[in-house]
Amino acid sequence: STLFAAAREIWEAQGLTVFGTALSGKAARGLQETTAIQSHTLHRTLWQIQHEALPFGSAAVLVVDEAAMVGTRQLAEVFEACLKHGATLVLCGDPKQLQPIELGGVFSELLCRHRMSELSQIRRQREEWVRQAVKDFAFGRADQALPAYEQRGMVKANENTWSAIERLIADWKLEAISHDSTVILAGTMAEVSALNRRAQQERQEAGFLGRESVSNGGEAIFVGDRVLFTKNSMALGIMNGDVGTVENAGGDTLTVRVKDGGLVTVDVRTYDHVRLGYALTTHKAQGMTAEKAFVLTGGSMTDRELSYVQASRARGVTRWYVADDLPQVVQQMKRTHEKCAATSLAAAPELELTLNR
Repeated sequence: STLFAAAREIWEAQGLTVFGTALSGKAARGLQETTAIQSHTLHRTLWQIQHEALPFGSAAVLVVDEAAMVGTRQLAEVFEACLKHGATLVLCGDPKQLQPIELGGVFSELLCRHRMSELSQIRRQREEWVRQAVKDFAFGRADQALPAYEQRGMVKANENTWSAIERLIADWKLEAISHDSTVILAGTMAEVSALNRRAQQERQEAGFLGRESVSNGGEAIFVGDRVLFTKNSMALGIMNGDVGTVENAGGDTLTVRVKDGGLVTVDVRTYDHVRLGYALTTHKAQGMTAEKAFVLTGGSMTDRELSYVQASRARGVTRWYVADDLPQVVQQMKRTHEKCAATSLAAAPELELTLNR
């Protein structure tokens, strides 16, 4: 954000118009808020370009944030639009973080084939050993990264997922039950649901929640609960991934104070995409910054990319709760699911590819 805030000033001083885009609405809004670059979701930006709703031409610069998460077909649409209109395309991302849901790998391929600028120093984490551990996770050195936390008492091995959840919640209760700038991370929706129920129960017993509640999707949401919005709504001014705290609840209506301090009133009969937000999947936490993170790891949803994102969310403390054999989890954390473009596979001498028409 610091980089592109400065770049925008330079581009605009040269008479260029700068637009921003990202795959998710939350990322696009974050880009706009931190850089003052007018930004929308990738889908909306392409629609605007196609319908000439943007002054998009040779004097335009399009910045694509989190480009490594954009699928091959979507990225091809971006390239074609910029070529057609003569605009400058700037891609920004980290191929070692979460991968595209669909076909991907083009961003990594471009980094190998073309000149690039790289940010090599981590600024988010305060302590040097944590910054080194984050780098180790990114490059598949979990056997060096996780022991650094273990030596400081920040790794707890458990016999199974449920004992890991109970241990995590016990520590969260002691350290963060009243602290807003914390996040609990897990790999699956089932784990996240269990963690959210337990966190809500602890806050209720500690007197942090009011009596008033609204039922949504079989889930009771009380005044004082932290909630997550799971779908974009232009009418409400919220994005998929936004979090907030419930200030009022009654009938079918929730009033939520969101991160920027504003109030959002939601009728769950017309917008029912509200869930408890103490715990999030790692995918939902992409791009998030917290003071503390409590990570449930182990099982099928553990790999290099997820571990890297989990390790890099907190400025301060990250605690790990391992729901499996520790040496086995370390090996899983080293395993990568980074996607490769077909063109990079074709360059491998040991492979012979046949194009089927």
